[in-house]
Parts: sequence; C-alpha cells; structure tokens
Amino acid sequence: MTTILDEFEQDLQPSTLIPHCQVINPPNMAPSQIEKVNPPYGIFLPLDKAEEVGFAPSSDWDIQEVEFGEGRNASLVQGYLAKHCRMAVVHRSGIEVEGLDSMDKYYYLGLAYERGQITEIGQQAKNSPKVGTRSMFRTRTRMLVFFLDENNNLLHANPLKLTSRGGFGGSFGNELREYYNEVDRVFGKLKKKSGMKLSPSGLARVAIDFQLGYHKGEGTAPFTCIKSRLAPAIDQVGVSKLVERRGYEVNLTGAPIESLLISSTTEEGQIIMSAYKVHEKFPLPNQGQIVKEAEPEEIENEDPVSGGWDGEF
Repeated sequence: MTTILDEFEQDLQPSTLIPHCQVINPPNMAPSQIEKVNPPYGIFLPLDKAEEVGFAPSSDWDIQEVEFGEGRNASLVQGYLAKHCRMAVVHRSGIEVEGLDSMDKYYYLGLAYERGQITEIGQQAKNSPKVGTRSMFRTRTRMLVFFLDENNNLLHANPLKLTSRGGFGGSFGNELREYYNEVDRVFGKLKKKSGMKLSPSGLARVAIDFQLGYHKGEGTAPFTCIKSRLAPAIDQVGVSKLVERRGYEVNLTGAPIESLLISSTTEEGQIIMSAYKVHEKFPLPNQGQIVKEAEPEEIENEDPVSGGWDGEF
C-alpha cells in the first residue's frame, strides 16, 4: 500500500547548499597568553555538517566546543577541530569581494581581480573603511575540498566548502600557489616535461599536507596560517628547510611526489573527479548564480582586524 510519504518521496531532490567547514582564528591575545590558555583554533567542522557529508575523522580531528559571537549573541557549537590536515582542493573561486548591507550581512559584489589586474571593487575592498569593528568590504576565496588521512583515503563521501578570508585567506592562497608550483616543477623533472603544468582536474587529485599555527603581527590580531607542510621532492625526501613568508617562517619537509598524488583509478580518485564534474560551476561567482545574497548557513566568525583584504593569489 502506497502512503502519502511514499508519494512525496518521489519529489525529493538534492540540496544545492554544500555543507561548510571553516577556519577558526585564535582570540586577540598576546602570543604568551595564547600558549598559556591554548584556545581552540584551526579548521572546524560542525557536527551537523560532518553528519551531512558522512565524515569519519582521523586521529587529527578532535571533538571541541567552540564559542561564536559575543554577549547575548554568543553560542556554543560542537564539532571537529584539526590543526594538522591533509586535503585535496577540487575547485577554487577567484578572490571575491563582499559588501556589508543594512542588515549587517555580507553579500557578493564582484571579483577583486580580472585578468591579473585589480578591479575597481577590488581597490575599494583594499582601502575598506570600518563600520564599528567591521569592514564595509571584505574578500573571500571559496574552495571545494575533501579531507584525507595519511594514506590518501577520503574522510567523507561528499565535498565540503571551505571559505578563506582575512589573514588566513591571503597566506593560504600564497602557500597553495607555491605548493602547486613545486608539484609542477618536480613532476616536470621526473617526466622530462619541464615548462608544463598540471590541469585543474589534475590539481584536484593532488593532496596538500599541512600543520596550522598562527601569526600575530605588530598591532594586528593573530590569524591561523600554515606553519609547516610537506613539499614534493626527488633527492631531498625527509629533508626539512625553513622558508620566509610575510613576517613568519614555514617549515617544508620533502616527500615523494607519488605519495601526494591520488590516482583516478582508485575509489578516492573517482569520487574526487565526480565532484569535480558535478560542481564544475563552483569557481564562478556565487557558484554560478550571479545574485546578491548573504550566506546564512555559515557561522559568522569575522575577525575585526585581520578579516579584511586577502591580497593577491
């Protein structure tokens, strides 16, 4: 016997919203206080979003309760938090500019860069004035990601959206660019294909393995950033070196490039490539929908000092 629930089951369709994870910055304290208090920071995946994508955490992920907001608007959210991550970036958007509306919500305005040149709205964001503790404009880069274990096994069956802003956005974007350049150079040497680059679909199956820390510049709030990561290597496997970034150092340790590549013939590679095709419009502004709208599904975690300009990738 067919019930009314059975009838309506035929009209179910997948949600267009992609579950999100997000970056948590340390509170605005002196480094000595951060080390003493050990507040939660890193990449945070709320429990309800973890359930949506079938997340099975590795030992790098701990259950934490994180406080968002202040005063009467404060709320505690449970989820998984990690400082060490291994991740495949399936898609990336360009650097997008958001504006603050009369309802105190941010919405998409336009791209910060086009054909390598800063746009008018990008320049406005770079020189953004403050409204109270918030910027009139801010920039973001959206990423479609899968988290992995040390053997490149997926920790979830469906992709997550990770939005990078502020200090993390600029530093992570630069580090990812450097990493992909390293992959291209090492791959080119091994295959005698110098001067060539992996395609976007190839880069989607390259894992980046990193440890998060934080950086606090003079007169600015601390922001989460990569402090160490694996780097593809040929002769320097297991060798570590420090490289200078903007105001801090990152420790690179050589790893065989083969250990960082995910074959398209494996189940993991097939899932990644399926997500790559299904979400092919993800890099476009607002995931292909050119509309002005806020993103209410993501918990607001704006840092009033480091939450503005990302800088160029």
